[in-house]
Amino acid sequence: MCMTFHVAFCYSHSLRRTMPEDHKQADTTPNVLFLSDHLGYAEGLIHGATTYFLNVLPALKQTGIPLTVCFLRDRHPTAERLEADGIKPIFLNRGKWDIRAMGDLIRLIRERRVNVVHAAGMKGILLGRLAARRTGARFLAHLHDTNPLDPVTKTLQQMFAGWTDGCVGISKAVCEYAVNTMGLPRDRVRVLYNALPAERYVALSVGDRRDLRRDLNLADTDQVVAIIGRLSPEKGHDPFLRASAEWLRARPAVRLLIVGDGPLRQPLHDLVKSLELEERVIFTGHRDDVPAILGVSDVIVIPSLREGLGYTALEAMAAGCPVAAFNVGGLPELIEDQATGLLAPSGNVPHLLEQLDRLLTDRILARRLTENGQRRANEFSVRAHVRDLTAIYGTLLDGTFEGTRV
Repeated sequence: MCMTFHVAFCYSHSLRRTMPEDHKQADTTPNVLFLSDHLGYAEGLIHGATTYFLNVLPALKQTGIPLTVCFLRDRHPTAERLEADGIKPIFLNRGKWDIRAMGDLIRLIRERRVNVVHAAGMKGILLGRLAARRTGARFLAHLHDTNPLDPVTKTLQQMFAGWTDGCVGISKAVCEYAVNTMGLPRDRVRVLYNALPAERYVALSVGDRRDLRRDLNLADTDQVVAIIGRLSPEKGHDPFLRASAEWLRARPAVRLLIVGDGPLRQPLHDLVKSLELEERVIFTGHRDDVPAILGVSDVIVIPSLREGLGYTALEAMAAGCPVAAFNVGGLPELIEDQATGLLAPSGNVPHLLEQLDRLLTDRILARRLTENGQRRANEFSVRAHVRDLTAIYGTLLDGTFEGTRV
């Protein structure tokens, strides 16, 4: 990492000597390189950004805009889903701090005559920004979360923040992070909410719902509370389980479904065993059928400590499943308390459990929230998102990009 810092620092001085401050494009037709650190985690696991890639990139390609999709790391199994939609992603197979990726990107931009580099992920943003600067392309950073940065990454991001032509964040909370943590100029940052193909989240048939519940070892009378997301510290599984143990024991009909995989898989299994909740908590592992999981769930709970926006909340709302969540990050931008879902103060598990009780017992309330939630989810269409994104590309090229007041 220190070598990367040194190389980037020296490279920045080289660019300052050789590149003019104003590098406007003569061609205002976008030719886009979409770049990210990786497509997903090891063992085929995915994250919120993966869901975004799968939802948006095929639709973006269908607009006819020349699109090159590139990932800095190794090939991921999810690539097959992109390829099925006509996208052939490039995997550079470079390690996390392999500075040789810079040369790879510069060659790719020149060979494909790219004029807009659209980058996500911290390394993707850093290297994509420098490669765009070197080749004269416009640069768009795309932020999906508010994860803390290590000191070196934070310094590098702030050092080159001024070379960002535009930045989109998936929520107002993420945009504030872009300004306050990454040092991006406020007038170059704007909100671009995630997109969701709501038509995929249709109600299960009675037979399919019965079969899936049986496969998950759920009885017909069980009330299912589901947590869907990567098993990692920021998702809040551990504190939620510890604080909800007595609540679960007092409600014999409730089953907690933990959907996902990640680095906390074994520690969470061990925790459930130590709490003697093996009969009450079901780990499903990674699932590719999230819409179906939502269809067998009575309530979705989101105990996250940080959330850029909350794809799970958006998916649950589209599927007509009521949501209770902590009021963190971008979640309140999706969930209006008492209108499209229920919110609890961040970290207050007892309050969150009270919200779950309300949703499990007051079906009139749950129905009202889900109906409102479905209408809200329909506002996040892929078509509208791609329309806005292509317009942003145009403003980058003609110099009219404007930030949003956040």
